[in-house]
Amino acid sequence: MMPLPMKPLIILSLLVFHLHLKPSAQSIPIAHLNTALQKMGNYKVVGLGEGTHGTSEFQTVRSDIARYLVTKKGFNIICLENSYGWCVALNKYIQTGEGNIDTLMKENLLGMWQNQETKDLLEWLKTYNQTHKRKVQLTGMDYSCILPAAELIPRLQDPHTNEMITALKTRCEELDNAYAHMDTYPRKDLFENGVKGYELIQQIKPLLPDSLALIIYNIESAFNSIYKPVKTQQEASRDEQMAGMVKRMATPNAKIIILAHQAHLARKSIFDDDSNGGGSGSYLTQYFPQQYFALGTGTSGGTISVTKDRFILHTSRFSPCPLPAAPDSSWEQGFAANGNRFIDCTKIGNQSLKLRFTGYGPPSADDFVRVNLHDLFDGFIFIKTTHATHIRQ
Repeated sequence: MMPLPMKPLIILSLLVFHLHLKPSAQSIPIAHLNTALQKMGNYKVVGLGEGTHGTSEFQTVRSDIARYLVTKKGFNIICLENSYGWCVALNKYIQTGEGNIDTLMKENLLGMWQNQETKDLLEWLKTYNQTHKRKVQLTGMDYSCILPAAELIPRLQDPHTNEMITALKTRCEELDNAYAHMDTYPRKDLFENGVKGYELIQQIKPLLPDSLALIIYNIESAFNSIYKPVKTQQEASRDEQMAGMVKRMATPNAKIIILAHQAHLARKSIFDDDSNGGGSGSYLTQYFPQQYFALGTGTSGGTISVTKDRFILHTSRFSPCPLPAAPDSSWEQGFAANGNRFIDCTKIGNQSLKLRFTGYGPPSADDFVRVNLHDLFDGFIFIKTTHATHIRQ
């Protein structure tokens, strides 16, 4: 096995791991991280959360941790908050090196992931796979675009089944089109297509081989997000569906790293919204008892990359803007006095303070939610001043 070239930003050894921060920032003490990294390595699923979708340091720190877990602890699946079908194309790139990485990112990543930080991780994964027999897989747990997943369903021998598969792909394409034009797409047409797509996939499922189960579940989840509220007047939980994807990826030999917003990876729901309120981590905690580690990240302020799009797409354009300072009576304001650090949340008492949960849109005061940190995460990395991601669009 050839030694893998490492960037200056990362220093790995069996017991020492140094997180890279901007030159103007302090380093997180190595002693704070050794125990945490060793602990993470003992889990089957590690959720690495980001407090915003547009912070460079959050993405870099989590990529560094992922590299450590892959290199030293045998983790072999990296799962993004990105559409499953899109990630198939990206996984092919890190396995074979075929294709243009910039084009693949533009076509197969939500806008929030189209940055230099993500490209660096993908290139590292490609190099790792080229120099190691044990390969790492890249996958996705979301369903914002499902036609690429549907296109993975092959033609079968039975003509009638093939007709239904073709019809399903048409339904998937229409659902993707609706999502891309959500502000103007007729709601009646959206609901009708969603219900018929869900009913169609129920007919197709028994006719397909078990090898397609993950693909079918991903597509079914997208249609269920419409079918369930239309038919039962109950919201379908995106977080439950994403956790279900991870559950289905978790073969006996799998060790999984999830890169997603920490609102999703938290052990409890953050917002009072069952459809997208956070808390995939609550389901992951149930599915993987004593085998799920949740990490959060936070900052006092700085800059951030955001989009003005109401609904995030692969075509969403991002640009930097200021990230306001955390208010008094927030976890971030309390951590700031001690600088950049790792916090063991299992040792924090029962205290409720505000914590920032900024998504892909412009930040606001409403992003701060009062939470008990120890209820949400096993660990938390705080970086006092952070910067916008390096956009590649």
